[in-house]
Amino acid sequence: MSNNSGGVCRSVLELQNNIIEGQRDIIGELVKLYCTEPVFDLPEELQSRIREVNEMYRELNTP
Repeated sequence: MSNNSGGVCRSVLELQNNIIEGQRDIIGELVKLYCTEPVFDLPEELQSRIREVNEMYRELNTP
């Protein structure tokens, strides 16, 4: 039983870490875009990454 809860803990920590890394990457890309041009369109790749992070965040907050 403790093995299972340990797995759940690791899974939650992994998900949290993935969200943080994803947010860091997104913010970095946004800063790069803004530094080159204050008005810009979001590239599809960045939009996709944002959707992925949003999905991980929903998964983390789903009981």
